Amino acid sequence: MQYEAGEYIWQRLDGSRYGFSAAGKLLWLEDQKTNRLTLSYDSQGSLETVTDSASGRMMTFHYLDGLLDRVTTILS
Repeated sequence: MQYEAGEYIWQRLDGSRYGFSAAGKLLWLEDQKTNRLTLSYDSQGSLETVTDSASGRMMTFHYLDGLLDRVTTILS
């Protein structure tokens, strides 16, 4: 594990990489071809979106009373 630009980076032997915040939240996943999934969280710390940098597709997670209610997708 290494620290770069405010993130902890875990480099796996297969070339994939994972970026974590100082609080331990997974921020992104990247394969050996640098295709990246970026994760964002809401103010409660729940997963809010996952965005695919290669395709521009996004999944948004919706919560009701703190529990996952539904997942929607957006194509760009």
